[in-house]
Amino acid sequence: MKKLLVAVDGSDNATRAIQYATSLAKLTGGEIHLLTVCEDHADAERAHAFHTIEELQKASREKADGYLSAAEAVVKAGSVPVTRHVTFGDNATTIVRISNELGCDGIVMGTRGLGWLANIMLGSTSATVLALTELPVTLVK
Repeated sequence: MKKLLVAVDGSDNATRAIQYATSLAKLTGGEIHLLTVCEDHADAERAHAFHTIEELQKASREKADGYLSAAEAVVKAGSVPVTRHVTFGDNATTIVRISNELGCDGIVMGTRGLGWLANIMLGSTSATVLALTELPVTLVK
């Protein structure tokens, strides 16, 4: 796989996914696109009572930049080309949309490790990505 999209959320599982993707990209001469999807605050009515949408988005972008900086350091240490992306929206649909827009060959992401019952009851971003994309998806726990 030459071009991988790696979903980054600051979790330990996402960190392991970044490490895995870096190893894979190094073996194949590929590149990595790191993506953090921030919550779209347009519908967050309670938050609007205390902050503007712009303030919420700025705070989200700053948090995302922290996640991406740490992830980028791991990828660069592996001597793999890397590009960072931050966007707002629904996690799963945005991951699939961006992977398609970038022409990625695969998606790598961590799982939350909730267990089978919680995933059935709550659903999960990884399960939704699997359902929406035609690309190979590697889930790292």
